[in-house]
Amino acid sequence: MKLRQTWGLFALVTLVCGVPSLQASARGDAAGGVKVSERFGYDKEDSTRFIQAALDSEEPVIVLDRQPGNWPSTPLVCRKPKTIRFEDGAWLVAKRGAFKGVGDTLLMFDSCRGVKILGPGPDRCGLRMWRDDYMSTNLYAQSEHRMGLTLRSCENVVIEGIASNESGGDGLYIANRGRNAEPCRNVTVRNCVFDRNCRQGVSVISVDGLLMENVVMSNTRGRPPEAGIDFEPNANKEMISGVVMRNCRAEGNAGSGFGFSPNYLDSNARKVTALFENCTSIGNGSRAFGYSSSFRNRRPGVDSEIPYDEYEIVLKNCLFERSGKPAVSLYTKPFARGRFVFENCRIVNCGTEEPDSADFTVSVTGHEGYEPNAIELKNVEIVQSKKRPWLEMYEPADKPFKGEPTRLDGVVKISVEGTMETHRLDDAWRAVNTPFTPCERRSVVRRVPAPLTDVAIVDAKPGEAVSFAPVFIRAPRFRRIFMYYVFHAEKGKTVDLTVFAQSVRKEKVRGSVIVNTIGADARTVWSKALQGCKASLRFDVPETGFYALGLKAPNTDFGILSANVPIALDVTGGQVSLLGMRRPYDGYAGGKLFFWMPGGTSAVTAAYWGSGREALDAAISGPDGAVAFEYPSRLGLRYARLDAPAEGVWSIALRPPRKVSCEMHRISLNGVPGWYFLSAEKFWKTERKRK
Repeated sequence: MKLRQTWGLFALVTLVCGVPSLQASARGDAAGGVKVSERFGYDKEDSTRFIQAALDSEEPVIVLDRQPGNWPSTPLVCRKPKTIRFEDGAWLVAKRGAFKGVGDTLLMFDSCRGVKILGPGPDRCGLRMWRDDYMSTNLYAQSEHRMGLTLRSCENVVIEGIASNESGGDGLYIANRGRNAEPCRNVTVRNCVFDRNCRQGVSVISVDGLLMENVVMSNTRGRPPEAGIDFEPNANKEMISGVVMRNCRAEGNAGSGFGFSPNYLDSNARKVTALFENCTSIGNGSRAFGYSSSFRNRRPGVDSEIPYDEYEIVLKNCLFERSGKPAVSLYTKPFARGRFVFENCRIVNCGTEEPDSADFTVSVTGHEGYEPNAIELKNVEIVQSKKRPWLEMYEPADKPFKGEPTRLDGVVKISVEGTMETHRLDDAWRAVNTPFTPCERRSVVRRVPAPLTDVAIVDAKPGEAVSFAPVFIRAPRFRRIFMYYVFHAEKGKTVDLTVFAQSVRKEKVRGSVIVNTIGADARTVWSKALQGCKASLRFDVPETGFYALGLKAPNTDFGILSANVPIALDVTGGQVSLLGMRRPYDGYAGGKLFFWMPGGTSAVTAAYWGSGREALDAAISGPDGAVAFEYPSRLGLRYARLDAPAEGVWSIALRPPRKVSCEMHRISLNGVPGWYFLSAEKFWKTERKRK
């Protein structure tokens, strides 16, 4: 029934857009070819040997002819130029109980020049696998790579009038043979359906020239990202270039409708270009990262200053409707000469699972030495089911603000219950709505690299435990160790900590606190299981020096209430997500952090981001207690700069907001060493190095 419904949508799009009929297309290509059953054979139980023999033969055209049953097969590979014609009613079906290999693909074309796969319509022929079987851990090893149809380093490919459904991975996978191999080139996919696949309807890893017309990508569900189509290179020598999608539809996918994740591209990559024209994304996004359209670019461990050479992503006359999350998410890092364009696009009643979310969420990492990202919203109409912000700008945790922000231009019309507002994104609008003052490019304030050497320990109460105004962090749901804190202690002493931990889901805390040495040969020297909410932890120090303290307790809110040693949140490698809510700790009235301002500091920039609809009442004060920056109950990103700050201990006060809720938030400081101390009585000093 679902396949018939999907084909009905496809047929409607075809009728409206005036594409030549599939029957006519099939008739025009019907002549010639050798029927596989007549030349090679057919077996209703397993036809692998016959189909593979046809693929290996010198016959340029083979016909998968209609039989009383399907064409069951184990994995197939073609390495020759080949045209495959599907007769009406011919289905190539994965042999049930086979495909035990985690990368088994039903039909793969490897390094072929000249490939055609033609059929009379995606409701009448194509490829089909057994997604639900592959999802069963009792039957199969878990994998997201049991693809329906794969192209690897192929050139001049036409796929038309078929379906590729219910794979254990992607309906169609377009890639190169390896990270240094040639991309696929000149690929055309027309009048096809990719329905009920496990990971993606279509994945594009490396391509130079891709045309997709009248393609439906629907009901993807099983393993993330679960998108309709996802463009996701795996290495910097791969490419996403010359992509055109027309009259395509992504519907009912658990992830995004159209997704870009070019994490691994850098200045060695070709220009990233993609045009989406008359495309539709409807009812996508019941899972995480489930937007109508998303661009996510996160690559841990890589210098964030490396730009793409160029990129341009244009969406014209597109419709985004009823996504679970916000309609558009643009999560980027610095680029050169790049732009997004949304022209004559409509966004209708998105955020069905997050009804207070903005329709556009945009990161504003900023740029250093390059032209800023440009986002052009040309006559974009947004229809909201309730009044809410249409735009949220935020700072990513691992890419601190460092210069001129993403630039927004254009005209946006907001319609709520028949009332229309028009926003012209000009200089006057940016002056009011851009939530920070851009730095001059010549005076960008950098994050200060400050190794734990040549520091002076300050402890006003040696060996005595002091209480903190607690600040809470949240360990993510992934079962990994996260080292959040750094402390200093002397050999033979006992570290005494009081901590508070609580499961996000109000379940019993499951996990432990870990203490590691610091350095290339870091090792665990102590661990303690968390039992109950409030606990006292004692650790005997083996050697004088610095230690890292972390948490292996997924989905846990965690805070340190007191300590007898200098201890700090470690933000030298990026921000840490903090909690500002009252819930995790009885009597919570706000937290406080401290940082050391070395003498000779020329400038400091401070950015605060309150996640989503959440806010925080925050203030940063100097050594004399005077407030320098203040963020009273603010939503979204706020940014400020302080020139020639005084040397000494500064403080960050985090208070529950007066009017709105507060949960996840981040504070980012550039220009000072990356440690936020828990007490002004126990910390360490670093000196500004003279050039």
